[in-house]
Amino acid sequence: MQRKYLIALVGVAALAVVGVAIFETREPPEKSDLVADKAPAARVNVQANLPDSELKSALDQIQALQLPPATRKRLIVTYLTSVVAPGSQPFAYWEPSAVRDARERLQRYETDEAARQQLRSTFGDGVMDDPEFAFLFRPYADRYPALDSAKQLELQKLSLIPAKALIDSELSPIQAQVRIKAAQREMYAQIAKLLSPQEMQEYDRKESPAARALASGGFRFTQTEFDAVFPTLAATGGEAVVKRFDPASTESLRKILGEKRFLDYRKSQDPTFQMLSTIVASHGKPDANVDAAYAAVYKNQETSAEMLRAGPVLSFDAQNKKDRMETELRNDLATNIGSEAAEIFMRSMDANRGLIQTRMF
Repeated sequence: MQRKYLIALVGVAALAVVGVAIFETREPPEKSDLVADKAPAARVNVQANLPDSELKSALDQIQALQLPPATRKRLIVTYLTSVVAPGSQPFAYWEPSAVRDARERLQRYETDEAARQQLRSTFGDGVMDDPEFAFLFRPYADRYPALDSAKQLELQKLSLIPAKALIDSELSPIQAQVRIKAAQREMYAQIAKLLSPQEMQEYDRKESPAARALASGGFRFTQTEFDAVFPTLAATGGEAVVKRFDPASTESLRKILGEKRFLDYRKSQDPTFQMLSTIVASHGKPDANVDAAYAAVYKNQETSAEMLRAGPVLSFDAQNKKDRMETELRNDLATNIGSEAAEIFMRSMDANRGLIQTRMF
């Protein structure tokens, strides 16, 4: 089959000036593969696909084509990836999506690694710095253009440690959390050894667990905002932690984002706002003024917290004031989100009082 594929590839090479169309047919998977209980492991062996002599002959024929050097190189990569690519695998619908994604990442890496090894064997180590093969040897060129090929490839390999831990555990993603966390710590430690302090600082900002946690925390930063906020909010050391706020970091965040964006960020991190939004959405109130309702809730909580700081036991006058505030809040909520949603929210607040805490902004 591989010889037929090469003949077809050479035959269409003359059309390279306007584009090369390559079609390959593979044998259908064996029936036993389709009914397997476990998805087949992604393992690539170039030698098992094509003998060295036939592979060298194929590459020589492509090299001999009267085509621009860049086009010949792209044909070589196309051919190599077809040789080293594993046969089609059944869709493992019975597996958790996280396991499927991890398996696909490993398969793509091993396919690319097999192609890289063959290219280095054929053309020497200098091929690693050939711009035409940059997509294979510089997988992080868009994120870390200053890193050389060797570091980029090692970084790619280390990034797969958590995926391997999940697959090797044969557990569900939830059951494997302890192993995955340990693998993430190992990955981070190995990356810290690989990169220089300056390179590690850039990695922390772009791909560390803390950076991922901050980026997926419910607020859409701009790039400028994220770069400015990251040193203030993100914990270091490889943990997926966003720091709790103290007065200094709160003031710093307010200055970085500006008042309006700061208030938007505060809402995105406040479980009270999230609960309020969920209740309003479940009652189909598209015209509800959630922001106004949240402002009333937040003002009520700030005032209540200030009163409690004066002492754990409220005075008679303070208790009366607090009761009046509760009545005012119910009225404000009913006006902005409707009576039914307001009542459900107040009951939820009473049930979760002491568990739901607004951040100290």
